Amino acid sequence: MRGLIAMLSLALGTAAIQTAGIAAGAQQPAGADGQWSMPAKDYAATRYSALSAINSQNARQLHPLWTFSTGVLGGHEGQPLVVNDTMYVVTPWPNVLYAFDLTKEGYPLRWKYRPAVSPNALGVAT
Repeated sequence: MRGLIAMLSLALGTAAIQTAGIAAGAQQPAGADGQWSMPAKDYAATRYSALSAINSQNARQLHPLWTFSTGVLGGHEGQPLVVNDTMYVVTPWPNVLYAFDLTKEGYPLRWKYRPAVSPNALGVAT
């Protein structure tokens, strides 16, 4: 899809990330549960969130709310990270990092970092 990243998790809005209630009987993990500041949620790789705004009853209602094309044709294997009110997305080589403002409509770009990388650094899977 020509480097298109669909942010389906935003389909119910960022309010679901910030204000969703905790499921009945669920234990609150350490820290703010709406924060995914590293892959797999935390150092224990729990991949668990007690947020309950998206559940088996309303999951069918999810739909793309916003998309962003990175312009990179390679596969995007890293997942977006959400910290406070910013979503971070990194592309495959040349490893461009994007930061999006989740507090504003249309999730505008806050900043972009494009490192100076050598073409010799391009990894090739064999």
